[in-house]
Amino acid sequence: MMDRIEALFREMERLVPMVLPERAPEPAIAAAGGDVPAAITAFWRLHDGAEIYVPGTRLFSVEEARQELASPTRDPELYPLGVMNFGDMLYMRRDGQVVQIDHEDGSEFLTWPSLEAYLEDELANCRGEF
Repeated sequence: MMDRIEALFREMERLVPMVLPERAPEPAIAAAGGDVPAAITAFWRLHDGAEIYVPGTRLFSVEEARQELASPTRDPELYPLGVMNFGDMLYMRRDGQVVQIDHEDGSEFLTWPSLEAYLEDELANCRGEF
């Protein structure tokens, strides 16, 4: 999983401006709690967040995810993954499925079966394929 995630980020980085921080410290990952989906933990072991300027997606760092977890209106079945530049939130279900929630009405807008599938779509966006 980690090799594929890193390969997708490196390919995106060749095409568009990005910020890819170093990996999150293990104590910070551990402090995030035991309910973090495995794919998010794997991502944080590569990068403590990411900013993909085109198409405009920010994947949360450990600290940003912890702040989102504190929201009283958060759905406990969804773990915060990131936010798109127009306001839609990205979450991950416990089974690893990525979910985009519409910022206007709170409905489920799009889903991907995995973080890798979501990043493959982001790469396609970076290539201008959509």
